[in-house]
Amino acid sequence: MSLNPSSYYKIVEDTRKVIAESENMTAEEKEKIITVGYGHVGDGNLHLNISLPGYSDKSLQKRATEDIDTFVMKYVRDARGSVSAEHGIGL
Repeated sequence: MSLNPSSYYKIVEDTRKVIAESENMTAEEKEKIITVGYGHVGDGNLHLNISLPGYSDKSLQKRATEDIDTFVMKYVRDARGSVSAEHGIGL
């Protein structure tokens, strides 16, 4: 995603908060989710990486997606950013 530098890493912190406050996941599940951001500060591109434990827990994947996807899209829209799979089209 591409974000203004003032919003650049805040989405990582806010995504962690969404996960922590979720009623769709247990405390144990939440503790195992790792959320980090990395990217290209110079052009405003951020890779938001949310790692769930294992691939076999389809229920957790679905519940996490329900909480996180809507939040991320709304955050990027409200921050006047964009979502893209390309590099170099940020700021």
